[in-house]
Amino acid sequence: MELWGKDDTFSRWVNAIVAILLMLLALFEIYALFHFTYATWRLASSLPCTYLAYRCLFYAITGRNNINRDDF
Repeated sequence: MELWGKDDTFSRWVNAIVAILLMLLALFEIYALFHFTYATWRLASSLPCTYLAYRCLFYAITGRNNINRDDF
């Protein structure tokens, strides 16, 4: 079994967990954007978190387009 390959279940689980954590962080940042006046910079940091969460979750589900191995 190759590391970061399509059949590497460990890396797919790691990417799934990281995607969930990144999505929770992005949701918190969006929540803070609307509920705290000093947090206007959080939208700029929530968009990359959302994109990385999408990439990690896509690899975790399909096994294709790994963020660590492939250019997308």
